[in-house]
Amino acid sequence: MVKLFKYFYIFIFLFLSLHISSQLNKRSSVSHGENICYNKLINPFQSSESEKIRMKIVQDAKKYLGIKYRNSGSNPKTGFDCSGFTKYIFRKKGISLNSSAPGQSKYGRWVSTKSADQGDLAFFGYRRSNGKLSITHTGIVISKPGSPLSFIHSSSKRGIMITELNKDPYWKKNFLFVKSIIH
Repeated sequence: MVKLFKYFYIFIFLFLSLHISSQLNKRSSVSHGENICYNKLINPFQSSESEKIRMKIVQDAKKYLGIKYRNSGSNPKTGFDCSGFTKYIFRKKGISLNSSAPGQSKYGRWVSTKSADQGDLAFFGYRRSNGKLSITHTGIVISKPGSPLSFIHSSSKRGIMITELNKDPYWKKNFLFVKSIIH
């Protein structure tokens, strides 16, 4: 009887694993209504894989320090705006993002500032009089959890640069939240 339950649980586990995997694979291609997709799915139980991707995103982003700002820019030859930069960096790792900061802010899971990890997205903006948030800027977190939040982004005045949130009054005042799209 115990063997029967053991095989039953193994069967259920395998069935659910295959079902979940097939559902995730359905999301791995872009449809017209989606703003984000994962071309490379990351198993949440393989934290070392997601850590490698996070580190590579930060390493890759730092290669573009000093590249000039360009409104609606999305490549290193002509320059980047904030969301063009994040989209470009994540696309190189197989993760497709929307081309606007508000669009990018709609996906992923919320994380606290203290829990923010390398490769998460930081969002900036303000609260309108009706209480709704207006997202105006995004950047890639480069700090580790528990460290002061630092991010790399495309600033309209200085291009691709690194900012420590607590040391910059403008960005500190306009900081809204962090989201993680790497699981």
